[in-house]
Amino acid sequence: MTTVNIETLVRLVFTYIIAMMILVGGWQALVINEFELNQLTQGAIIGFMGAAIQYVFGAQIAASTAASTVKALHTPVPPQPSEWTS
Repeated sequence: MTTVNIETLVRLVFTYIIAMMILVGGWQALVINEFELNQLTQGAIIGFMGAAIQYVFGAQIAASTAASTVKALHTPVPPQPSEWTS
C-alpha cells in the first residue's frame, strides 16, 4: 500500500480547489455573460484560464517530480546481470 505524505495531500487538494475556482470563474464569464462579451474578450478569458490551469498543475507536477527524483537518487541500485558473472 502506498502511503501519502500529508503535505503532498494538502498541496493536491489546494491545486484542485484553485483549478475549480478558475474554471467556475471562467464558466461564469463565458456562459452567463455570453452576450455581453465580444469574441476577443472571450478568447482572452479562455487563454488566461488555460494559462492559469497550466501554471497550477505545472507547479504541482514539478513538486511531485522533484520529490520522486530525490527519492530515486537515494535508492540503492541492485546489481545488474552483467555484474553477476564477475
